[in-house]
Amino acid sequence: MRHHLASVLVATAALAATVACGPTVSIQRAPDVRITAGQRWAFGPIDRDGFTAAEGGRIAPDSAIAIIRDAVEAELTAQGFPRTTPESAQFLVHFHVAQQRVVDTLPTRDDPPGGVRTPGSWGVYGSPEELADRVVSWEEGMLIVDAVTVDRGIVAWRGLIAGEIPERASMRPAPAVREAVKRLLRQFP
Repeated sequence: MRHHLASVLVATAALAATVACGPTVSIQRAPDVRITAGQRWAFGPIDRDGFTAAEGGRIAPDSAIAIIRDAVEAELTAQGFPRTTPESAQFLVHFHVAQQRVVDTLPTRDDPPGGVRTPGSWGVYGSPEELADRVVSWEEGMLIVDAVTVDRGIVAWRGLIAGEIPERASMRPAPAVREAVKRLLRQFP
């Protein structure tokens, strides 16, 4: 499962980098396992297996993990899934969180002033204007929530949300995390 998760993380990071209009949400369901309203659940052990340090990853601080746990619990209980102890749960909820800084270099531009150029008429504008490479950076985050059957250990449902972390979300993460979890668990089960 760790190998599968690593491939999902890499693929989603690449996809999230190409999507500029907001976070990407992806849902997977096991075809032969059903979770029905009213089933009891509990949190499984915390996994800290996001991006590696070599990939630019940072482990979320414990306060962010607590915010995620609270948001997941609020959404699941609002949908009619009562939380219980792991011994009496019908499914376990695991989540994986990753954050990384992404740096990209935009190519040089040689646009003339005004953006209009006629072929072969460099004399009108002089030499092409050269702008230095532009380096842009941003934070990307990803949250994966799994619902795993207790009896067989099958991932019955997996939801993934990934995208850029806006500056305001970095300053006040709780509202942004709650909104992301709400958006993700809207499609549960």
